[in-house]
Amino acid sequence: MVPITNTTASRTSTRTATTTTTLKEEQWTSFLAGASSSIYVYFYAIYYFLFKTKMYGMFQTVFYFGYMALFSVGLGIMCGTFGYVGTQAFVRKIYSHKID
Repeated sequence: MVPITNTTASRTSTRTATTTTTLKEEQWTSFLAGASSSIYVYFYAIYYFLFKTKMYGMFQTVFYFGYMALFSVGLGIMCGTFGYVGTQAFVRKIYSHKID
């Protein structure tokens, strides 16, 4: 539970910092920037498969890369959602103050 909480906090704070520079230009950037960690995870899975495991055969290869693709997509959606929600909360908070 602690690693997930740390990942969530770091992704949200990173997206909030990025939002201050692009403030309300495009909402996809906050989602994609958070989801970009899943690309790193999948590339690391490829590296791990090629250099660290001793798997061979079609079934093991398809099974490994299929599950890693599902995990990476799930991680991307989770981190992207946390980044988007954190960004939306930040933008709503700073725009909620009225200046007269």
